[in-house]
Amino acid sequence: MLHVVISAKDERDNTVTNIGDFFRASILTREEGKTGNQERGSGAVGIITDHQNGTYTATFRLLWEGEVTIKIQLVHPKQAIDVIERTIRKYPIDLVMFRKRYILGKDTIDTKCNVDPAIFKNTSAVCNYSDPHAGARWYCEKAVNISCNTSGYHGTLMPYKNVNGGKGLFSSGNNALKMPIFGSPSQINVKKGRDILANRGRCVRGLVTPQISGFYRNGVWNSLVCKNRHFSSQAGWQQCLKGKTLYFMGDSTIRQWWEHLVRILKMTETHIPEAVHITGPLLAHDPVNNITVNCRSHGPPLRCFWTRTFHLKFVANAIDEIDGGPTDVVGITLWAHFTSYPLEVYKQRMEAVRAAVERLLRRSPETLVVIKSANTSMGNELISGDWLAHKLDLMMREMFRGMDVVLVDAWEMTNAQHWHKDDIHPAEDIIVHELEFLCPPADQPTSQPTNPTHPPTNQPTNQPTNQPTNQPTNQPTNQPASQPASQPACQPASQPVSQPANQPANKSANEPNQSANQPTNQPTNQPTNQPTSPPANQPASQPASQPTSQPASQPASQPTNQPTNQPASQSVSQPANQPTNKSANEPNQSANQPTNQPANQPANQPANQPTNQPTNQPTNQPTNQPTNQPTSQPASQPTNQPTNQPTNQPASQSASQPTNQPTSQPTNPTNQPTNQPTNQPTNQPAHVDMIYHI
Repeated sequence: MLHVVISAKDERDNTVTNIGDFFRASILTREEGKTGNQERGSGAVGIITDHQNGTYTATFRLLWEGEVTIKIQLVHPKQAIDVIERTIRKYPIDLVMFRKRYILGKDTIDTKCNVDPAIFKNTSAVCNYSDPHAGARWYCEKAVNISCNTSGYHGTLMPYKNVNGGKGLFSSGNNALKMPIFGSPSQINVKKGRDILANRGRCVRGLVTPQISGFYRNGVWNSLVCKNRHFSSQAGWQQCLKGKTLYFMGDSTIRQWWEHLVRILKMTETHIPEAVHITGPLLAHDPVNNITVNCRSHGPPLRCFWTRTFHLKFVANAIDEIDGGPTDVVGITLWAHFTSYPLEVYKQRMEAVRAAVERLLRRSPETLVVIKSANTSMGNELISGDWLAHKLDLMMREMFRGMDVVLVDAWEMTNAQHWHKDDIHPAEDIIVHELEFLCPPADQPTSQPTNPTHPPTNQPTNQPTNQPTNQPTNQPTNQPASQPASQPACQPASQPVSQPANQPANKSANEPNQSANQPTNQPTNQPTNQPTSPPANQPASQPASQPTSQPASQPASQPTNQPTNQPASQSVSQPANQPTNKSANEPNQSANQPTNQPANQPANQPANQPTNQPTNQPTNQPTNQPTNQPTSQPASQPTNQPTNQPTNQPASQSASQPTNQPTSQPTNPTNQPTNQPTNQPTNQPAHVDMIYHI
């Protein structure tokens, strides 16, 4: 493990108690040579802990050997976050407005639309297009002498509301600062240790996603959750998806899945009358391998060019129309078009989507449902930036926690890489890594054979109770400040279009060139029954209380009571008994089988915090968890990690863990020891100090 201490100081070098700053942290290794026009290397995110006293700790797992560079970025100071939250409270509905257009002969009639009719001033009649079953609220002004049932065109009313974030808190266009923070040493040497990928389990549905869910090695994403597949040829993809019908629904970041599969498989597209490429619906087919790929945009709010209203469908309703089965794959993502609204609007929509997924899995348990997280971007932080998307992503993960679905951690994938600029539409190589999770291992089941709808059962029996499990991680970005302000996937044209039906079929410069390196302090496994919308005026750094029945497969990121002012080691090694990340919920592992996993090791947790509380406490207790408050880290460490790390041991210049450590298996296989040391020799993790000024 590597710990980087970040301190906030003023112009006179005095420590400042700036609580709730938003960081991005990563480690990287640049590889020699080029792949295409981009240099690709190795990268992983770090976990940020706010100590509530002006200092922060970034914790990293050392996942590959060689020279590793530490990269820390201040995405937003707390003062900028306050401005963002204040803007949403001041303009909860009308930061972005929409239109419904009717074309009657040569006449064009536009009416305003949004999620709350109160925004239509001096309007006597309103058309209500809301659908409670789909968790959707949608209203439009009623046009004179035109029925509300008359079909029309949906589009965005430009320009967006002109809001200003204030001098010094944002870069041009209200973009995030993303200010690099420097410290010494900025590089360390990591010695070769045990291969942590050797014993990963199968990629099946319902696996728990840890805080650090994977890493890039030579530009290839390696999951720490399971053994993800990689394909180097079209034939491999065809074999993986043969006989499958895929349904993608959501925003344009999942439309990219459709576009890349059609390109990889050289599929034939079928044009749907009056459909436009940007919003769909889209359909492609490979008759030889019997592969069909569908894609459609979610219902409004949808920031896009003019598209026919009858082609827009709320996601919950679209899921209900799918029969499901072992040959069906459903991919879902919603987030980019909801950033300008209060959290409650998104929460209602996602609760309906979750209920629809539950209904689908009840009628067809063999259906593979894949949820794609948000990814990073660069743009107007007051309307659609990193902080706002990060909050929605936390909520989405809570919604689907414990369900029998696959989570594609696009947030971490876009944060861990360092060879592309931030863009709301990630580059092709990242999309391909996301798509690989559509393919479970050959001739292996796609779900866990036991306890499919609940979190894994073979977990440690004692976990800390007040410890957040979904701690965000923050990764730096090299996006220039002059990049245009971002807008979600379907950005409308800046001028009205008199005849919407003749839209261009391909993505062009009309779509926002948003960038994708959003902060990665993203929680990955929050409880499903946990309230998901903290008050808007709640400080982002306020401590949170997390339910106790959290998944046990998340690695603990740092030892307890660790000194923070320790000299940094110049050379550290991957632990010889590096965790193998074999998931605790693998089918072949008995729930009562001892795993040598310490059950009571809090990470960065106050010493007086209870650590011995049973796991069967209720999971639906409210947590009021703020969105940017990474105060602690998961309680359970990987299986063979020592538990007795000395707290006052100086870091060595070349730290290397022994390769043959005793395992100290518990004598009672059904009850793992809770506070029993394993007497394994360890070495102190390296520390690096970094300072930033506010």
